Amino acid sequence: MNHLLKSFFENDSSQDKIMLQYLVMYAFKIARLFILAIIITYFCGCIWYMVIKTYKSKEDETFWYEFNMEDKSIYDRLIVCWYYSMTTLTTVGYGDYYPKSNTEIFVAVCYMLCGVVFFSYIMSSVIEIINNQQKKMSLEDKSQGLRNWLTLLSRFTNKKPLPRSLYNRISQHFDYFWTYDRLAAIHQHSETLNELPKSMKRKLMTNYLFEDIFKNFKFFFKSTKDSNREQKFLYDVSYGFLPREFDPENEKDDEIIYNEEDEVPEMYFCLEGIVSVGYFFGSGRKTKHDFKAVKKFVQMFIICDHYVVNNLRCEFVFKCEKVVKCFALTKKFLLKNIFKKYPEIANEIKANAHARYQKYLKRPIKEQFKKDITMKNKKSTYN
Repeated sequence: MNHLLKSFFENDSSQDKIMLQYLVMYAFKIARLFILAIIITYFCGCIWYMVIKTYKSKEDETFWYEFNMEDKSIYDRLIVCWYYSMTTLTTVGYGDYYPKSNTEIFVAVCYMLCGVVFFSYIMSSVIEIINNQQKKMSLEDKSQGLRNWLTLLSRFTNKKPLPRSLYNRISQHFDYFWTYDRLAAIHQHSETLNELPKSMKRKLMTNYLFEDIFKNFKFFFKSTKDSNREQKFLYDVSYGFLPREFDPENEKDDEIIYNEEDEVPEMYFCLEGIVSVGYFFGSGRKTKHDFKAVKKFVQMFIICDHYVVNNLRCEFVFKCEKVVKCFALTKKFLLKNIFKKYPEIANEIKANAHARYQKYLKRPIKEQFKKDITMKNKKSTYN
């Protein structure tokens, strides 16, 4: 079943596949408990059928003659006995079928005592499965803590409420962050992770949890110096990935990711979406009609890596065209925590990022800008 579902979702992201595996696993566990309950109740129904058939008596009142079992077909007898065992084991007892003789009453009492234990086990197992599913899939409700924090802020503004639009944006940000934060399970079970050997921890983080990022963007992370050192580097970097989303359809502020001369605190490893890079060309107020797109990135691309690793301001405009789902690495995390620890790899990444930036962004955008200026001067001269 797992392999079959993987074939249907082979084009989905790694995060979706992990979620799918968890859903399949927990659905199978619940289905297994359901099948176990059917088998046990059916088996108890068979035992009940043996009891009422063995101890049937016309002289004494019994289940067999009370409910005309003699006149029923084998199939109908099976259904009645199965139904009776189910209602007795669950202690529901509708009263439409009930024991008559002392022997039958004794068996029914045993059924009820065993039924309490059995169905308590079933219910506790289902509750445990649901709790584990919520923990592993990071679905626990954190929204209440967020609402309390936002309410607390109003104490410092004379009880002035937070604007609804800003409140919704903050809520949407954290909803997305909590849903796609792959490090949530690592932080929750840090003690379990620390008990693993270093080699296993590295493989867990780099070859499983963030495999899609390190594989699709290996041109950024790949080092030609030392492969062992590179594995340690990737392991440390994996603790800095933060889920991010830019949705220009819902939020106008998400349309321009970075503007010219902006400080760039984060670089983005984009797994899906479309981003255009260019400049505002025109006089007066800069509007979206004045934006000139020169380069367009579609799925599996990095933006702003050169600005972050080399600690520079943004030189062009990065505009979100279609919903972008990505993971961010912050400048503070890279420069202070990573590059100081791995100076050789840092120099290599800086040089490669600069070379890619010059070749694929700066040079073609500058050339297009010169052409636009030339055309504008010609029109001005003509006028």
